[in-house]
Amino acid sequence: VLVLDDTNRSRVEEDEALRRLTVAMATMYTEDDTELHLEELRTDDVTVGHPEVYVMPPRGDRPLLVGTDRSLDVPVRSLRALADRVTPGDEDVRLEGRDTRGRPVVLVGRPYEEDDELLAVGIVVVDPQAGAAGHRRLRWAVGAGVLVLECGVALAGHALAGRMLRPVVANLDAHEAFLADAAHELRAPVAAIRAAAGRGDTERVVRQAARLGDTVEALLTRSRLAAGVQVVRRTPVRLDLLVEEVVADRTGEAAGGVDDVVVEAGPTVVEADPALVAIAVRNLIDNGLRHGHRPEEPARVTVRVDGPRVTVIDRGPGVPPSLEGDRFDRYVTSGGAGLGLSIAAAVAAGHGGCLRVDAADGGGAAFVLTLAS
Repeated sequence: VLVLDDTNRSRVEEDEALRRLTVAMATMYTEDDTELHLEELRTDDVTVGHPEVYVMPPRGDRPLLVGTDRSLDVPVRSLRALADRVTPGDEDVRLEGRDTRGRPVVLVGRPYEEDDELLAVGIVVVDPQAGAAGHRRLRWAVGAGVLVLECGVALAGHALAGRMLRPVVANLDAHEAFLADAAHELRAPVAAIRAAAGRGDTERVVRQAARLGDTVEALLTRSRLAAGVQVVRRTPVRLDLLVEEVVADRTGEAAGGVDDVVVEAGPTVVEADPALVAIAVRNLIDNGLRHGHRPEEPARVTVRVDGPRVTVIDRGPGVPPSLEGDRFDRYVTSGGAGLGLSIAAAVAAGHGGCLRVDAADGGGAAFVLTLAS
């Protein structure tokens, strides 16, 4: 039990640090392949608390970004020393050091590059002593238990080991799910961009790049919701206006104007997170337009707003067997594979509601997003 706990406490700390570094690197972006933007990262929850996240420039001692809660105050010279070791194409680079109070730390750096040019270095701080106090308490408890009854210690050790391993297993499952999602969802747009670039089709490259950006946003949203990192910030929202805005944005992006989306809504105010609800509604509409129609027929979707409920009705073949009930797994849609419905269900759950699918009158499927139970 003691060996497992000592190993797992450091593994959990490092897993969380690498998860934060991965999210931070995915949130940074550039324009014109030179200008680095950190606005979204500054407001992301990965920059709050421990493990601390930093972003260093290729040169200079002033960090581009510093986490908001620095429980381990790492000297700038240590950050600079690690950043100087990182070159384009590197895997994670590690450097052991000490913070300003003399406590041991491990710094992990990862390059952010464009066209083999190093634009920044993402750094995360790992605390090797994380969980040491809890480990010492466990050691005393196990020692006392051995003196009382060997059999009782065996049973308690088994229970404690299982309890300590569950967070590690859950963390590994979350990492595997995120990597699987990324591999599944990013493969097609990356391949399309590569092929279009080879043909010199600039317009298709731009469209696929936009699709790639939407996919990355969906992956990050779902990962944050599943990990409990994404916070639902409720504010009074005109739900009817939000839905109309989502429909207007989507219509403006559609090529050829063949998609038909009708909104039926009166003035409705709800307490909700407008950003998350917009993502969920957009995913439901996209799902209906892509899969909710019969072959050779145009796609038509009706969106109704009724109190805290948004209903998206399509004209497809009806409710597919894979979506019976209210379970929406990753890669399951009404006619294909993707993350849209699982994200919408996670958004509904975060608001205390649910997502379900019913048979629509006259055929088709009706997806009902409820924001409050």
